Amino acid sequence: MKEMIEIEDSACLDRALESKKAVIFKHSTRCPISAAALQQMHKYCSLCEKDVDVYYIDVIENRTLSQETVKKTGIVHQSPETIFIKNGKAEGYLTHWDISAEKVDKTMNEK
Repeated sequence: MKEMIEIEDSACLDRALESKKAVIFKHSTRCPISAAALQQMHKYCSLCEKDVDVYYIDVIENRTLSQETVKKTGIVHQSPETIFIKNGKAEGYLTHWDISAEKVDKTMNEK
């Protein structure tokens, strides 16, 4: 099973945003919806292709990085949220109850 990589600094965020294929999961430890989405992201990690990197940001502990993500992607902050990176560009997102392992997998496999 693929492990999620915690984004703890700007350099790691930049690596995630420059990826060929990556998912960034913005997680709030204070939100029950986010807890359910986290379970879905763990399920996705067991399904995803080897060439997809899966990152996460704890938006409570790393508010600055969460805000930096907004500035660098142009995607308004929501949590829980998944941001899809393809060829170094943010190519969309899912939020709240829309986050499921199947939807994340489908989105990452779209051309």
